[in-house]
Amino acid sequence: MSWRRYFRRKQEDRDFEQELEAHLAHQIDENQARGMSPEQARSAALRKFGNRTNIREHIHTMNSFGPLETIWQDLRYAMRMLRMNPGFTGAAILSLALGIGANAALFQLLNALVLRNLPVQDPQNLVRLEWGPESKRSGNFWSPPNDFTYPQWEQFRAHHEPFSGVLAWENSQFNLARSGESRYAKGIYVSGTFFPVLGIESVRGRLFHEADDQRGCAPGVVLSDVFWQREFAGDGTVIGHTISLDGHSLPIIGVAEASFSGINVGTRFDVAVPLCAEPLFNDENSSSKTGLDNRRQWWLGFMGRLKPGVTLYQARAYVQSTWPGILKATVDPSWRPDTVKDYLRLRIQAESGSTGFSQLRGQVEDPLYCYSRLRVWFC
Repeated sequence: MSWRRYFRRKQEDRDFEQELEAHLAHQIDENQARGMSPEQARSAALRKFGNRTNIREHIHTMNSFGPLETIWQDLRYAMRMLRMNPGFTGAAILSLALGIGANAALFQLLNALVLRNLPVQDPQNLVRLEWGPESKRSGNFWSPPNDFTYPQWEQFRAHHEPFSGVLAWENSQFNLARSGESRYAKGIYVSGTFFPVLGIESVRGRLFHEADDQRGCAPGVVLSDVFWQREFAGDGTVIGHTISLDGHSLPIIGVAEASFSGINVGTRFDVAVPLCAEPLFNDENSSSKTGLDNRRQWWLGFMGRLKPGVTLYQARAYVQSTWPGILKATVDPSWRPDTVKDYLRLRIQAESGSTGFSQLRGQVEDPLYCYSRLRVWFC
């Protein structure tokens, strides 16, 4: 059956009616040829054909798709009722518009905070390390992600068998003003492996390598593409120029590709400096150890990239088996026995890092999932 019959119903019905009348006229002519009067011929032809209304209904059913026909009739009826009740129609349309808009906004928020992968190479192979829910730490905590210490980073960097590469980073901010009123840029401390492990390329100059992140380094700065365009108008000769960060003049060595804004969801970085630069920005008047030596200064986030063929579950099993040794290797000899005992009780876990890090995600993820699944009353 041709699909055009669904969309040319009136024309099909007219054609059938003409065909039926033609057959009836032909039968009447045959009956008259047999000697019947016109009235007798017509009556005999009608008796032979039967109930023409039933024939039309039968043909209509054969050439129709029942559910589609029913839906179309319901829609036509609904439209007539809506035209007859303009007040109700306006309220219904407004309710639908608000509902659609709210759900669209909810999905955009859910996608941005929970579902969207990082704009990096093969984000599904990234793994994020974090402490278990019952792991309680004490000490100095920087801005999130403040999960790990630098001594732990040195140990993790030396023991990462299931990972082809590992990285560390921390969120910060730097004052760009050389004098006068402060003007801050969003900054990140990154390990020398940060950009290579993520697969990020430069659009100008070069990015950090491991050689750029050694204790006692003379640090350089990598700019984000957005910051480069905003502060330097996309000047192609920016490489080699200096930028003031908290009163320290540092050379610009590169600009990251435009698609990369960092791995902290919802926050764009402006400038990146290597981890080894932390002592430079540490309070010079403070007698405390810098973040590189302080074993109770929690300021770094860790991620790794899985080797080909290694699963998240294998990586999780590895870090859970090796981290007790890492903890023992990073115990401070000056700690009290009860502090050491609590420290060695910490438990590590490895989770997918494909969507990056977000402090806000942990606060809204469950409510968003509950609402999106219509389970508000059960969450």
